[in-house]
Amino acid sequence: MTPILRIISYCLTLLLVAGMFIGCERVSMIEPGHGDPGPMVVIAGQASLQGLSIETLNWKKPVGVGLGANWIIENVPDRLAIINSISHTLQLYESNGSFYQPSQAIDLGLQRNTNPYAAAVVSKGVAVTNLLANTVSIVDLDSARIVDEWPVGVAPEGILAYRDTLYVINTGYDFDNYSFNYGSVFKMDSDDGEILDYASLGMNPQFGAIVGDELHIVCTGNYTTVDGEIWILDLHDLHLKDILAIGHSPGRIVVDYYSQEGSTAWIAAGGWSNEGEIAGLILSYNTVTREIHDPLFASLGVVDVAVDYTSGRLYAICRDAMKLDVFEGGERIASYDLVDPPNAISIIY
Repeated sequence: MTPILRIISYCLTLLLVAGMFIGCERVSMIEPGHGDPGPMVVIAGQASLQGLSIETLNWKKPVGVGLGANWIIENVPDRLAIINSISHTLQLYESNGSFYQPSQAIDLGLQRNTNPYAAAVVSKGVAVTNLLANTVSIVDLDSARIVDEWPVGVAPEGILAYRDTLYVINTGYDFDNYSFNYGSVFKMDSDDGEILDYASLGMNPQFGAIVGDELHIVCTGNYTTVDGEIWILDLHDLHLKDILAIGHSPGRIVVDYYSQEGSTAWIAAGGWSNEGEIAGLILSYNTVTREIHDPLFASLGVVDVAVDYTSGRLYAICRDAMKLDVFEGGERIASYDLVDPPNAISIIY
C-alpha cells in the first residue's frame, strides 16, 4: 500500500471506527453485575457483543451493539458499558445471570458528529473523549445525560483516570489535511475539568497505561517513515523519563502487573493482509527494566489485547482473521473463530 493510501485508510479508520487500532490503558477488568456470570472474555464487534467463559470455554449467545462499538469501559459498577462511536451512544448492559443484555443507550450527541472514542470512570460518572470535537464529555449514568463538556487538545483518543485526575491523550491528527502530528497529554482535575499540566509527546499518541508512578503512552508514528515509540512520563509532574523505540505501528496497550518477569506491557500492533503481512503482531516490553521483547505472532490484524491475571494468559483479538487468539508462556495455545470483526476486548471477573 502506498503512503497516500495508508493515510486515507487511517482517516477512514478513525471516522468509521472500524480501524486498525481501536483503542487504552487499562487494567483489563470490569466489575460484574447482579447474577455474576463468572470470569469471562468479552468482545465488542461490529455487530455483536460476544462472551467466552474462562472456566468452561463455552461461548455465550451474542447480543447486539450500536454502530461502531469501539470501547469497553472498565470498572463501571454493576454494569457493562460500551462506547458506540458511529451511533454516538454509551450503551449500558445488565447481567442476566449468564451473560449481558442491553438496558439503556445514552445519547452522546448524534447531531454534533463528535465521534466519541474512549472512556474512563470518574467520580461524576464516565469521561468520554470526543475525537472530532476536541472535548471530553462527562456523562452521569444515573440521569443518563451529559453534565459537563471540557475543551482539550486536538483529536483526543485515549483517556486515563487516577484518583481525582484525568489524563487525556491528544493525537494532534489534522483531519483537514489528513496528516499525522506530534501530540500531547493533558493532566486535568476530574471534578471541574481544570487543566493542571500538560506535556508534548511523539507522533500520533493514542493510548496509554498507568504503571506505578509513571504514564506509558503509545505513539504510533505515521505508519510509513516514523516508527512507533513508548513515551514514559512521571505521573505527577509529567516530566519525560524515557522513550522506548518499540518500532512497528503499536496500538492498544495493557499491562500484566503479575507476570513472573515483572510488570509486562503488551501492545496490539496489527499485521494486515492488505499490506502483504502473513501474521498479526503483538509487541511487549518490561516496564521496569525497559527491555523490549521479541514480538509474538498471531492471526492477522491484532487490534486489542487483554490479560487474565488469574492465569497469566494473554488474549488478542484479530480483525482481519476474525479470530480470538490465546497465549500462555509466549506460545499460542488456542484460536477461536468470531462471528464478526472485533473492535475491543476486556475480561470480567
